[in-house]
Amino acid sequence: MTSITESLTWRRNAMMAFDSGWGDFLGGVPGHVVAHRCTHITLRVYQVCLSSPMGHSSPRIGLMGNNGPNFSKSVECLETESRGKSSSCASLFVSQQQIQFAIRFLLKLRRLDPCLNRLGFAFFDIPIRVEKMPAQKVETGHQDTVHDVVMDYYGKRLATASSDNTIKIIGVSNSSSQHLATLTGHQGPVWQVAWAHPKFGSLLASCSYDGRVILWKEGNQNEWTQVHVFDDHKSSVNSIAWAPHELGLCLACGSSDGNISVFTARSDGGWDTSRIDQAHPVGVTSVSWAPSTAPGALVGSGLLDPVQKLCSGGCDNTVKVWKLGNGVWKLDCFPALQMHVDWVRDVAWAPNLGLPKSTIASASQDGKVIIWTVGKDGDQWEGKVLHDFNAPVWRVSWSLTGNILAVADGNNSVTLWKEEVDGEWQQVTTVEP
Repeated sequence: MTSITESLTWRRNAMMAFDSGWGDFLGGVPGHVVAHRCTHITLRVYQVCLSSPMGHSSPRIGLMGNNGPNFSKSVECLETESRGKSSSCASLFVSQQQIQFAIRFLLKLRRLDPCLNRLGFAFFDIPIRVEKMPAQKVETGHQDTVHDVVMDYYGKRLATASSDNTIKIIGVSNSSSQHLATLTGHQGPVWQVAWAHPKFGSLLASCSYDGRVILWKEGNQNEWTQVHVFDDHKSSVNSIAWAPHELGLCLACGSSDGNISVFTARSDGGWDTSRIDQAHPVGVTSVSWAPSTAPGALVGSGLLDPVQKLCSGGCDNTVKVWKLGNGVWKLDCFPALQMHVDWVRDVAWAPNLGLPKSTIASASQDGKVIIWTVGKDGDQWEGKVLHDFNAPVWRVSWSLTGNILAVADGNNSVTLWKEEVDGEWQQVTTVEP
């Protein structure tokens, strides 16, 4: 039996950075997955505070001084006022777009007012509290181990992948779950599933030990059909990841044959294929896309082209970064990132919201999680051991703002970590299975 915590994902909701609904989903035990709630979020950028103070119903920005906040307005009020309008503002949630606007607005203030020059933007700090509530089991109906559990964009449905060769679609709410569909078509264990961005319709990808990647599309409600099968790989396809939607409909796949394939949809319905041959010659275990916003884009003066990068982990104990240029994928880190002494089980590129740093987390069979960071293109990546878990680490997953890392390890536990002011990583909490 595999670990109960081999799979975890953060909720991805269009309107919320975090919310008081579903938080982490954990999978691994035949037949069910476990859910916990996360709530009470405050986001801070050094001396800049984005929060919902007591008595206020909307997220607010505060510039913190020696005598406390001397500037405090809701994000949406700031946005409407910047357009010469006024608004009562009653937004309850903080979105990535609002955070990005807040940062742009504060950077603009800093340029206009010399008194604000000492404001810093070095890190995010999001205190997070996990509610003390019983874990809720979601019965999947799988007859074997669950390897992956992923929520759709709106947090309304789960897709689960299992060794019983099937995929289940499950509707979820705060108090109940409902089986919606079973997808059959793979001839071996299904390792991962991935929802495409809803701008491309209700589309799901799956990868399997049978060496195939299947795209599933929902026609009528809860009626799914195979719309494409990729069979380019000659061995197990272990990992799949959709690119940021700004790059179009684009899927990266990592295989035990050592290759990474990238499939990009054309306007005529066909697919173009690019490959990274022998990315990890003894096998690719994981792939993850870089954010489409270039590091430092919000700090710089001009707009930058979308980033087309991805990272991969493999059975050669290394993490590698790849960049697309002139239609060809090339290694973008020299040498490969190597601090692990056993297979890299998972890699996850953190959202950066345009701030001047790129961050990758890697999890390994050696029991360690390493945080890799780089300032700008051309600099050397630097690695720091987050923690030695003394057990294989299966999965790592970033929060939507990129400063909280969830780690699932072979001790059947999930822990949440955040970076402190001094650059050290501290455990926030443990999510009990």
